Amino acid sequence: MEKKVEQDIRLEKNALPIGYTLGNGQYEIINVLGQGGFGITYAVLDKNLHRRVAVKEFYPQHCVFRDERTYAVVVPMSSRESYERSLLRFEQEGRILAQLNHKNIVKVFTLFRELGTVYLVMEFLEGHTLGMELEARNNAAISSRLVQKIIGVLVDALSTIHQSGIYHLDIKPDNIMLTEDGRIILLDFGAARWSNLGDPGHPKSIVAYTPEYAPLELLRGDEIGPETDIFEVGVLAYELLTGYRPPDVLERLKAEDWYPDNLEEPWGSMIYEAIKIERLERPHCIREWWYRGFNKQIVNVTRPARRNEFLENIYRLYFKFNRINSRNKYYVLLGSITIFVLFLCLIGWHIFSENNIGIVRFRAEEAVRKGDLPGALNYYNRALQIKSQDAFLYESRGDVRIQLKDFAGAILDYQDAIRLSGTSPIQLQTKLANAYINLGDYQQSLNNFSEAISSYQKAITIDVSKSSIAKQRIYQAQIGAANEKVITNQFLDAIEIYEQILSEKELSTVIKNEVRANLANVLFLYSEEMVSKDKLLEASKLLDLAIKQQNDKASLYAARGSLRLKLGEFAKALADLDKAIKLDDKAGSYYALRAVIKGKMNNYLSGIADYNQALRLDYDKIDVYLGRGILYMQINNYKSAIEDFNKVISKEENNVSAYLNRAWSLYYIKDYSQAILDFNEAIRLDADNPRAYEGSGYCKFYLRDRQGAKDDLDKAEELYYKNKKIENIEAIRAWRTQNSI
Repeated sequence: MEKKVEQDIRLEKNALPIGYTLGNGQYEIINVLGQGGFGITYAVLDKNLHRRVAVKEFYPQHCVFRDERTYAVVVPMSSRESYERSLLRFEQEGRILAQLNHKNIVKVFTLFRELGTVYLVMEFLEGHTLGMELEARNNAAISSRLVQKIIGVLVDALSTIHQSGIYHLDIKPDNIMLTEDGRIILLDFGAARWSNLGDPGHPKSIVAYTPEYAPLELLRGDEIGPETDIFEVGVLAYELLTGYRPPDVLERLKAEDWYPDNLEEPWGSMIYEAIKIERLERPHCIREWWYRGFNKQIVNVTRPARRNEFLENIYRLYFKFNRINSRNKYYVLLGSITIFVLFLCLIGWHIFSENNIGIVRFRAEEAVRKGDLPGALNYYNRALQIKSQDAFLYESRGDVRIQLKDFAGAILDYQDAIRLSGTSPIQLQTKLANAYINLGDYQQSLNNFSEAISSYQKAITIDVSKSSIAKQRIYQAQIGAANEKVITNQFLDAIEIYEQILSEKELSTVIKNEVRANLANVLFLYSEEMVSKDKLLEASKLLDLAIKQQNDKASLYAARGSLRLKLGEFAKALADLDKAIKLDDKAGSYYALRAVIKGKMNNYLSGIADYNQALRLDYDKIDVYLGRGILYMQINNYKSAIEDFNKVISKEENNVSAYLNRAWSLYYIKDYSQAILDFNEAIRLDADNPRAYEGSGYCKFYLRDRQGAKDDLDKAEELYYKNKKIENIEAIRAWRTQNSI
């Protein structure tokens, strides 16, 4: 119980919290399913497809830890190189597993990078493990027929993954799922994804397997192969048939040769072959091992009648042969021998060609020439099984993977080629650097900008001649990262990234201009956010910085001019609009805005001219007619003002300002009856408008409705008082005194 509590505490510490989302919010963690030496598996809700999936996080707990604030996976510098290699292998083999379509292998839907690691999205399986089943049976033996079914399924699944060059390396009851719909599923390719035990740089102290089931080569850290999985299947079969495991490999090293003589045939001989101590003494093909064993069982035990029938057929052929005359008998015998010899030659050629490195390599090269890249990849995989220390084969397979856009796999192959070469040939360095650049481009296309930058930087480290290309890509990735910050309104972060790029001395003019334009745009967007928060001075300073970055953009001057208009800095606002129009004299909105500023500066005729120019440029907006009408009123051209207000009302029949200003224009030309109608309409649309009541009161006075005039003027004073417009109240009272009302 104490051990279980300790495991739960460690799991909770390392795992992401419940409710945390990954993949841009698509995957929400429901709970933690389990944790191994190299990964944590979560039950996750896929919000896009509304289904439950399992997500496995690459988390080698022996060499990383979790940042408690950001939840990112942090890798110490001493482990960085081995971690990156393991991460690439995990990602590469995740892609291979995603391409496999086998009913007994857990399905991988997709993968993505986040928080400094890789996540595999897999099908969520309902059921229980074979380990749980054995525990429920108190580890009692299982019937031979059921064991044959379980092991047969595993053999079929493992044969498929072996053809793709992947070995599971951790076959045990806990990694076999018995689903509720009756399927037997092979789980947890955790050990397989980063096992590179033949690599001298790989730490041999890492345990990515279960020692009780592991063969000697895993314990030693020696070269592995399909024989490694066959050993573990043999141990599992023995455990299922007997209820306990055979002696582990270390115990058997000290004793005489061990044979499972407590098992019936063919199980005894099959398991004996499968769990031999030395890897090369075991069967090399799991499917061949399985069918050879049980074909023997079928012939000798289950179908004796079939054997007798076969012998009877032999006897019949013999008697028929004896009836043939001597000459014909000679030809029949010669023909039979010839066919038999040819058959043996074909079998021999097949075996020879499948195991001859020259022929397999030739087939791979032919497949490349014909454009059959998947076929070429399979041939190179086979060639490397035959000759695993051939640098040229790794290089050639890397070339194929580049064309298949498996850049992570190509990087691993080129690294192995360099390692086996003993030196660092320039052509291999160039290919490895190009692979990192291609990987960076792919990561950038997925918006994984930080990973892309890391790949480009590795390319520079490997091949200095790629510095120019890689640095341009780095700048593009940084720009992409900044743009992503802008989309989520993280303006300060985006500004910091752009300023960092601009600090680079080797920046090309093209990139520099692009970055400055983007920075100016971010500063503009940030200023708009400040305006929405009524922080006008801060917004003005941001626009100053934006114009400093891009001083030839008219819209920035127009935006600053509009802001200065709000701040009452009319002269500065006018200068900004003059500059905007100088840069772009075809924008009607700029003329309209400058007209407003000129109106504020009492330059009415020039303002009207700007409104006219805005209309000539097809800037046919309500505000243009309304603003020009108001300026016409200022120069006592009430007829033109009324025409403009009429256009506004025809476009927007509930425009209060248009009714109010048209009413005052009618008042000034002494059309009091019509003016009262417009004042009333303005009051209907805005019952708290003091100017409407004031104008209505004056009109009623001149139409001899003194009581109506008194009521409206009283209401106007009341509303002005609420708005603290004392000067307006004083003006009304002076008029009332003058007119005795």
